Amino acid sequence: MTPEDARILLAGPFGLELARFPLRFCKPAFFGIWPRAGEQLTVNNGTASLVARDNERFAITCHHVLDGYRTKRAESDRAFFQIGNCRFEPLEQVVGESETPDVAVIGLTAAQADEITDGSVGIGEAFAEIGDGEPVPVPEGAGIAFGGFPGDLRLRPRAAEFNFGSFGCGATPVTSSREHYLVCQFERVEWIRQGYEPEPTSIGGMSGGPAFRICESEAGIISHKFAGIVYEFNPAFELLYIAQLRAIHDLMG
Repeated sequence: MTPEDARILLAGPFGLELARFPLRFCKPAFFGIWPRAGEQLTVNNGTASLVARDNERFAITCHHVLDGYRTKRAESDRAFFQIGNCRFEPLEQVVGESETPDVAVIGLTAAQADEITDGSVGIGEAFAEIGDGEPVPVPEGAGIAFGGFPGDLRLRPRAAEFNFGSFGCGATPVTSSREHYLVCQFERVEWIRQGYEPEPTSIGGMSGGPAFRICESEAGIISHKFAGIVYEFNPAFELLYIAQLRAIHDLMG
């Protein structure tokens, strides 16, 4: 397939489905301090990747997202944390956490997992399955799809209601692969834009968003494998950093 053939393919329905795919396995993770009467509710948000291993369910986000909640919790006993519509105390359910790479793994009860995905169609509708074996590193040049909920796209239709706009990238190559992280460098002139959401000026809020390796069989069948989570973006050089699954796997116990 020539580059021009690929651009034509990605500009059509196939490209739109690639961009939507990672959004099936994530929800906004947001926190704040519940306001007193007359005060306005403000929140900060990241993204939680929804992952399943056998019968276990996990929400995976970034250490710095949980640290933001810790700060709010230290400020007020009215602090709250939610993934989608499920409000709970995440610090009591942390399975593993690391500053480098910037990852936090939260174990979920069956009831919480059901509440997070309940009624969802398309976005945040399911948990991505991973195996028990040691994850294989993603090599340079492999295709990656990722998604999440940039803060730029967060809307407030009513006083205590938020709408978290989503952003998905259906395919971008891995520029550099290290033991615990990947780097993807964006070239905006090569972007193929689809969908109805505006393009965010910043991807802040996507921390914790899922990244999937795009795999193609000899027969040309496309599949995805969970590869890690977004944890940092360098706007000066347009570098996206992704914590590899092998680093997350070590924290899952």
